[in-house]
Amino acid sequence: MEVGKDIGVQFLEHECKPSEVPKLKRIGFTITYNCDGNCTYCFTKPDKTPANAGKEISAEEFKEVLKQAIPLGLEEIQLSGGEPLMHKDVFEFVRTAKHAGLRVGLFTNGSMLDKETLRKLKSHKLDWIRVGLGGSDYKMSMASGRLNDTKERFEKNLENIRSSVQAGFVTGAFTPVTKNDYKDVRRTAALARGLGVKYIIFCNYIPLGNEQDKLNRMNSEEHRKAVEELLRAREDQRGKVDVFAYYGFFEYLSSNWKESDVVLKGPCGRERLAFIANGDVRTCLCTTHKLDNFRRDGFDLRKLWETHSFLLEIRKNRIFEPCNNCKRNGICKPCLTPAININGRIDTAPPQCPRVRDYNMNLST
Repeated sequence: MEVGKDIGVQFLEHECKPSEVPKLKRIGFTITYNCDGNCTYCFTKPDKTPANAGKEISAEEFKEVLKQAIPLGLEEIQLSGGEPLMHKDVFEFVRTAKHAGLRVGLFTNGSMLDKETLRKLKSHKLDWIRVGLGGSDYKMSMASGRLNDTKERFEKNLENIRSSVQAGFVTGAFTPVTKNDYKDVRRTAALARGLGVKYIIFCNYIPLGNEQDKLNRMNSEEHRKAVEELLRAREDQRGKVDVFAYYGFFEYLSSNWKESDVVLKGPCGRERLAFIANGDVRTCLCTTHKLDNFRRDGFDLRKLWETHSFLLEIRKNRIFEPCNNCKRNGICKPCLTPAININGRIDTAPPQCPRVRDYNMNLST
């Protein structure tokens, strides 16, 4: 599946043998927990983890991570939050990374992406921007979980997305799919395409293990209906956007998708890591599974990347095979995101799944 290198959607370019150490090509940075939004599906909300409120990655820490990561093959960084544009040094982060020869992308809720901010990002040579889009209108956006998306704020976000496109950034739209908005997928995709975005990404709701799961998490039947809507939306947008993607278990419904396409393996732990504002080093921005802490004295990224037992275990999982404990069409490692498979085997890992329990119990090794 050929995909342009300028699109902020990552595909593994090759399989690495278990004995090989892959390049650490990408790092995602949650540079701040601060945010002007209030999304029920957010996994970094300070009110859910009060000890993290106000924590940020400093410019010095950012430079030190890059210093250790670049020799490992680093090609791209991704800045997120919280709302990354609320960090006072966000432009310095972009400038530093670009000066080091890296590609730089930004995940944002869109609220602060005004023309002056876009001008500054352009002057610092940011490569791509992925903007959250909650739904086809402000009512659906609020229903999907973006509780602050009043009519005025929603319309401002649409204007900011258009401005990002017009400024020449590779701009994508990102929409979580929850039990409250899966019927709105086709309309949301049409809105995003009308704004001029280069790619559209939908992601199924990632369980947080709290009261929000009951509000947002789809059951199996809702998953099935969501996939049907996504397939219809894909046909609506075929040839009109560069990529139409659904993060279920890394099923990519791109414009050149074929019935024979296989589920692609996720890059987390294989070619990317995440650095979080509280100091955690994780396989993914969307997980709480900690590998190490970059603020620890003597932190050695090369040693972690080359020898950590959990990363070595992830890299052994070369083939996606059904788990015997549920109907997921994929190994529960490394990603616990509920799996969606286009061929109809649709389910989520049950809370009592022994694979999930084993996964959580062995993270400290």
